[in-house]
Amino acid sequence: MRKKFALWGWVCVIVLAFASCVNAMSYVGGGERTEASLKELLETRKRRYAENKPSVASALKVTGGTRTAFYHEEGNSGDSEATAYILDSEEDVAELVLRVHDGLEPSGKYYKLDFDLSIDTSKGNMSWFLIGTSESPFKGHFDGNNKTIVVNIDHSANANENSGAAIFGYVATPSGTAIKNLNVTGTVKGAGAGGIVGFLDSGTVRDCVFYGTVEATDNEGIAGGIVAALNGGNVTNCRVLTDSIISASKYAGGIAGIMEAGRISNCTSHATLRDAAYKGGIVGGASSTSGLSNNTYTGATQEVGYVESNGTNGRNGDTNRNRSSSSGGGGCDVGLGAIGLSLCAALLLRKD
Repeated sequence: MRKKFALWGWVCVIVLAFASCVNAMSYVGGGERTEASLKELLETRKRRYAENKPSVASALKVTGGTRTAFYHEEGNSGDSEATAYILDSEEDVAELVLRVHDGLEPSGKYYKLDFDLSIDTSKGNMSWFLIGTSESPFKGHFDGNNKTIVVNIDHSANANENSGAAIFGYVATPSGTAIKNLNVTGTVKGAGAGGIVGFLDSGTVRDCVFYGTVEATDNEGIAGGIVAALNGGNVTNCRVLTDSIISASKYAGGIAGIMEAGRISNCTSHATLRDAAYKGGIVGGASSTSGLSNNTYTGATQEVGYVESNGTNGRNGDTNRNRSSSSGGGGCDVGLGAIGLSLCAALLLRKD
């Protein structure tokens, strides 16, 4: 009898473990998690960060007051997905920001995020935080590894018209996937504001999720739930969740603020669009609509707010499905306030 119960116990353990693995792998992009459960997950992570904010003191304590080995010094070559650089500390992320800014990261390197983190640019002079600028773009391959970054990014005071306000300011990966499997939740403000990327020149952004507020604070007024300005490359299988807010003076799009070139496919946005002269469920303004396919949206009456090629104010496309004709309305501001961590410790360590 004991053996029988022991056998059934092991069966239950194996079944539960398998179910947990399936659940853990299914919530990003077009996965099987429902939007409600994904929002609940992101809200839980935000609350956790609010209660346990890393600090300069804790970062220095971890390193013992001296610089530890950064991701590029730990053995992996970064030449392929299998040998990707592992980013497993706040110092690693800050080092990536600084090395890309200084032009020290070779094109085509691979990176994998191995922990959840939060970024608050209002803490400790963090206005420098931006992965990639127009002068020195990010040209690598970043795997978010289904991790979550909680953000409170405000670049309003130091706007750069060629580098968007986002985690990734400017991306120009020559080929393949630039960013994938990343969840971002929180608030982004500034010129050319994007939930994940400011300017995308080349490369693919795929299987990413944004939940929060994106606000363009400059006169140009361009904001997008995933990308502010799509100048080339692709955005695919990305989602902007209900209660997200995208606002700008000119162009507000559920996925991209403007699209000069490139493609957006298989994306979904349920964001509320505010204030903009041109609002599009997928794109605020586009040079043409040939690069759009199989997208769904609510929060606007059309998938593109303004189409430059034919001078029309909006377009209700054939391949993009408008599931709701409600314009604006709803939503809630999910600004993060004091949530954040200080990456300044890494900056200080790097200057030794």
